[in-house]
Amino acid sequence: MGTVLTFSKKTRHSEIHISFLIFLSLTFLLVSHCPLAFGAEDQPFFKGVGDLPGGTFESYGGYISGDGMTVVGWSYSTRIEPFSWNTFDAIQGLGWLTHGGVGSQARAYAASADGSIVVGCDSCNFLPEAFIWDSINGMRGIGDLPGGNDYSIAFDVSSDGSVVVGRSQSTAGTEAFIWDAINGMQGLGDLSGSSFYSTAWGVSADGTIVVGQGTGDSGTQAFVWDGTNGMDGLGDLPGGSFNSSAQAVSADGSIIVGWGRSEPGKEAFVWDSVNGMRGLGDLSGGVFDSVAYGVSRDGSRIVGTGKSDSGSEAFIWDEVNGMRSLKDILTDLGLDLTGWSLWDAYRISDDGKTIAGRGQNPDGNSEAWIAYLGSAPEISLSAAINNLNYETDPDADGYYDTFSFDISLDFNIVSGPANVFVQITSTATGQSWWSADPINLSSGSAANSATFNFDQTDFQDRFSGNIGLNFSVKIWDQSKKQIF
Repeated sequence: MGTVLTFSKKTRHSEIHISFLIFLSLTFLLVSHCPLAFGAEDQPFFKGVGDLPGGTFESYGGYISGDGMTVVGWSYSTRIEPFSWNTFDAIQGLGWLTHGGVGSQARAYAASADGSIVVGCDSCNFLPEAFIWDSINGMRGIGDLPGGNDYSIAFDVSSDGSVVVGRSQSTAGTEAFIWDAINGMQGLGDLSGSSFYSTAWGVSADGTIVVGQGTGDSGTQAFVWDGTNGMDGLGDLPGGSFNSSAQAVSADGSIIVGWGRSEPGKEAFVWDSVNGMRGLGDLSGGVFDSVAYGVSRDGSRIVGTGKSDSGSEAFIWDEVNGMRSLKDILTDLGLDLTGWSLWDAYRISDDGKTIAGRGQNPDGNSEAWIAYLGSAPEISLSAAINNLNYETDPDADGYYDTFSFDISLDFNIVSGPANVFVQITSTATGQSWWSADPINLSSGSAANSATFNFDQTDFQDRFSGNIGLNFSVKIWDQSKKQIF
């Protein structure tokens, strides 16, 4: 919300003009409705999804549906079995195809937007076959490309569950595929080059745009595919050996994320048609190594894995804050993750509020997890300039050496409560002032206000002639992190 407040008065020497630009930036992490099964609505939570009964305690995956309500992956029951878990804390084994042997492994890699359709592979460790599962028809194999070995794995599915992508083997070699019930499985080819190997890792919401990695003359390269233009390489990050892979795509296909090779090492990237491929950096500490696995519906939030002093660690990235440790954010939100290591964040919900991945629980077991980042209070802001005093004539040197004013802010909390810090920044001098203590904002309270007092001693520069003071006002969360 932007509000411009202006004071001006004529003097016999010049016009004194003080203009304050008040810009409110809501910075709490994400707005949504938390699944009510976890207690208070819109409160952050973190939870391990458990595992299937039987066998050792282990669960892998952590791939979330678009609505943030279903997590899929695989666990040990009598053998490795795909599962679906929902926010009512129920985990369900999805079974196997009938031809799978006793030692065969089945895994789930993706779910439709509402979680009702799951895709993955059966017999993943030996001649795998891609499957599609729903509660009515159970698990069904979708075959493979003609030629080559009996081999197919499904890695992603469109929002409505009608389009599946992955890789198979054809007469040409290992090949990315797209599948639907009408046309069956179709190969997407590969980038031009002497070798032939391609994989489709992600698909847009409507199933028309596919991303993955192919092999060209320069080496392994991230690609984007559509039915009109076919497969196009996205290049690589500058520096390092030529090697890149696209892992996921935004709903409309315009934002692509994955990893490439830059001079420091393996690096997560974001790509769009205007800016091309940009590196996202890495967490501080450890070996330089990061991968972007998931992206929100609008492309504004990205999740993946980086390296820190603790080793592999899940991250979340946005344009304002860059790459940050997900565990640090959850801890700042008041959640107790004692004993947990969050290794990988694989997917993020469409609205960017719920994340799933894999880690180690306090008992030392590998366990898939889900994290909800909570809701931001809705805040509106009004501002006023009060008690403005200034000398009517500048001194002989032409400077206004004496002036003072107050900036008063009144907050209206639509939903809350919240503790916030206020930061006021002068665009003229670059100076910033923080509220000394957090301001407690309560819904419906008449006391949601703050006043900041300024005089000439607060400014590093002197002013003469027209005084133009522009200020931005931002609201920060309790850990003093501006988030989205």
